[in-house]
Amino acid sequence: MLDKVVKENPGYAEDQRVKSLRWWFGSELDKRVRKGIGQTTEWYKDGSSSTQGRMLFLTENAQRYLAEGVLTDKRLADDEWATRAGEDAEKGLEAAQSLVIFYKDYYGKNEPVYIKAASDLRGLADRIREGAAGQLRDSRMPTATSTASDLLAIAKEVVAKAGAGPFERMIINYGPADKSEARSDARIEGDYIKIWKWTEVWKEFQVALAEKVGADYRIVYYTIKKIDQGPSWLILNRWYCSSRIESRKILKENIGK
Repeated sequence: MLDKVVKENPGYAEDQRVKSLRWWFGSELDKRVRKGIGQTTEWYKDGSSSTQGRMLFLTENAQRYLAEGVLTDKRLADDEWATRAGEDAEKGLEAAQSLVIFYKDYYGKNEPVYIKAASDLRGLADRIREGAAGQLRDSRMPTATSTASDLLAIAKEVVAKAGAGPFERMIINYGPADKSEARSDARIEGDYIKIWKWTEVWKEFQVALAEKVGADYRIVYYTIKKIDQGPSWLILNRWYCSSRIESRKILKENIGK
């Protein structure tokens, strides 16, 4: 088309706009397209350096979960891990399927490596989805180690102050236990370093709640502590929540089992 324009209008032969278009369509556009294809699919090589394509990255990222010993029941019971693994598997599957199409349409051939990868990742996505669902069906509250009514009363008061949401069930899953530990602290004061040393003595126990978190029930662990002996800047002789750990989902019908 540029040749036609110049033939019909010879004065345009030295026009910078025409020269720029010749440069763009004559060499630069081809480089840009090849770079885009490489960065999207497998590899883009620019001299001695190379960049892995997004589709290949997503495929290989998902294939990590195919290694032996990765898909364990413990991991599949971890909601966050299972969700992330499932998303990685789905993205990897889409990427591998796209590479199959790319080879067929761009190179005009089938690529066995990506055909197998797509098949493997389809099975992986199913295994993660079914495994996570199975772990949720099997989820149960932990075994109670104590049914002491005074500790449960303390726990209800403490977790309420700690911001616990509505819950269906509370059990003591650890303790009560007496603890002690030698501790120290240091602080720079002017030209000196001031050092404190003390022995901390405390009681603790932990409760597990079937707590409503968002739209789901989750097993949430609260460690409840009372320091009997220690420096004055600590909370002494009063029960408080020292940690909260949000764990896996539990179906409402399994809470009482």
